[in-house]
Formats: sequence, structure tokens, C-alpha cells
Amino acid sequence: MDNNVIWITQKAYNKMFQYVVSTGNEVSGLGVVEEMQGMGVTITDVYLLDQICGPASTELDPLSVSKLLIELSKQGKETRLLLWWHSHVNMEAFWSSTDKRTIQGLKSGSFFISMVVNKRFDIQARIEIFSPVSLSLDSVPVKVLPDIAAIPEEISKEVQAKVASPAPIFTNPLIQNKDKMLFPEYEFYEDEQQFCDDVMLEVMTESAGKNLTEADIEKLYQERLVEYGIKEVGA
Repeated sequence: MDNNVIWITQKAYNKMFQYVVSTGNEVSGLGVVEEMQGMGVTITDVYLLDQICGPASTELDPLSVSKLLIELSKQGKETRLLLWWHSHVNMEAFWSSTDKRTIQGLKSGSFFISMVVNKRFDIQARIEIFSPVSLSLDSVPVKVLPDIAAIPEEISKEVQAKVASPAPIFTNPLIQNKDKMLFPEYEFYEDEQQFCDDVMLEVMTESAGKNLTEADIEKLYQERLVEYGIKEVGA
């Protein structure tokens, strides 16, 4: 189990806070926690049960909890009911003495997750580990797992329209290794013509003051292209 972060699916996150903002009292519930490969512990669903609540208290109905366990057992998930969540309405998200007593009474399996939230969308989370050693980890970060399983068609079309691959880059392995080349900063070129223009400039720079004819320069240019591994241009 990854103890560094608690993941929660977008669906479970939305449900939990929809419950929270729909009442002026505290509210609480339970949730299913899966251990996903490569992700660690992930809250995949949350449940609202029958309960008695006030501005600063919430108490789950034991019969409602039993019914949820029976329903989850039909899905083979009764052992995954490893989350207790509750709200503090508009107060800070912290662990009250009542919260701590409740957590101690909810031991199940090798670990258990508790979360306290509020209407400002603050989350305080902890993991109680019971096996192989007893350990309490507080202030564990909670991250929402985006729902990207079904990407809307308009998103796919927008990506195709706005995200393009870079233009092909012309390179030659011999060019990379020529120490005498006057343009070492131009190791990569958008096209072959750009490279050829630089080679011509290189030849003309080397020929300055030598009284060479245009034909001589053209010959040196073609020879230099071949030397760099490029076939003669215009031949």
C-alpha cells in the first residue's frame, strides 16, 4: 500500500461533496477503497446512509450499515468498505475527540481511511494501519483521479485541429562530425535547401580574396556537398 497519497475518483469526490453541500448539518458516510496497481489506495465510491445529524454531530444508523455490507457482499466488496468520511459543515477540517473515538471503533482489515471535509472543499485525511504494526498517518494528501475514460468527441476534434507534429528535420550524420564546418550551431535544418545555402555561404567565405571565378566557386560548392554526404545539387 502506498501511504504517501490517497486517490479518490472524480465520481466519488463529486458525490461526497454533493452530500456535504446539500445540508446545513454535519453528514457522514462510508466508502469503498481499492488498491490499484501503480496508484496505491483509491476511493472508488462513497455511500450516504441513514443517520441522525446536527450542526456538530453525526451518527450512522447501525442497521443501515449492515444493509450496505450485505449489498456489497453480493459484489464481493464487503471487505473493501474501508473509508469513513464526514463533514464539519463550515468549520475547519480537523479531528475532534469524538472523531478520534469513532475512528478507533471502525477498525477493519489491515488499514482504514478517515476523512473530514467541509463546505469549502477542505479535506483532512488519515490512514490507520493495523497490521503488521499499528501506525497512524495523519494529513495524508488526497488527490482527485480525473475521469478520462471516455474523452468527448469535441475534445478529440479540438486536439486534432490545434496540436500538430513538428515539421520533419533534415539531418545528415556526416554533417554532425565535420569539425571544419563554419556553422556548428546549425546542426539541424528544417529542410535541405537551408543547409545547401549555408554550405554555399561557407564556400564563398573560404574563397574570399582568392580571385576565383563563378564556375570555380560552383565546383567547390558541389564538392563540399559531396564531402558532407549530400549528392550534387542540380547535377
